[in-house]
Amino acid sequence: MQKAVDWMFVLTLEWFGLPDGMKKHNEQIEYGYKGSTNDELRQTWMGHTVPLAESLGLDVPAHYDEETERYVIDVPFPAKFDEDEKRWMFEDGAVSWEDVMGRWRKRGPMNEEYVNHLQRGYKELYASEGAV
Repeated sequence: MQKAVDWMFVLTLEWFGLPDGMKKHNEQIEYGYKGSTNDELRQTWMGHTVPLAESLGLDVPAHYDEETERYVIDVPFPAKFDEDEKRWMFEDGAVSWEDVMGRWRKRGPMNEEYVNHLQRGYKELYASEGAV
């Protein structure tokens, strides 16, 4: 379980997207496309995840700071990820969000197979209905 947390915790923090200072959210929030900013979503998620993980005896690279009343990430963020070893390379320090976006764009070795599977299923479904 700890190995999964070590891999997924930081990856999940990335899923919320760029920090608020790097991207304008005002229009998205104002028009109701989003109910919270990326940083607010990250804080909400950590507010549930960190206490749960700690109650299960799992170590997470974040803690609640009483003074600021916010969760703080205890490792360089965003961090470099070694895709071959499947581990975060915190010792290398933080990387740019452009590095993260490049990693996301690769989509991993199973992406093409996954997309083909979805497309095949879609085509088979609609072919049976005579729609394709």
